[in-house]
Amino acid sequence: MAKSFIVRNLGDPDLAPADVAAAGNISLSYLHRLFAADGAAVFGYLREQRLQAAYRDLLNPGGEPVVRISQRWGLRSAAHFNHLFKKRFGVAPGELRRTSSGA
Repeated sequence: MAKSFIVRNLGDPDLAPADVAAAGNISLSYLHRLFAADGAAVFGYLREQRLQAAYRDLLNPGGEPVVRISQRWGLRSAAHFNHLFKKRFGVAPGELRRTSSGA
């Protein structure tokens, strides 16, 4: 339930673990324990889902600008998005867009 709530609300830049816990009518500490049992953290799962969604969008060569994609997935700061994306995938978002479009 918690993971599906996160996925449905990825675009909310203010989405926080407390929101996820409230949606599931569980305590924040229990939410953290649930994720820890899977070897993850709530924020880590949220960040990974956002980055994966942005990655998929960037593969569309005629798609929206990178900054708009980052904002759609709840990442307000373009610089922060670029940093997280490159750290996760080893390539900058703009570079992925260029190489996936064959440019």
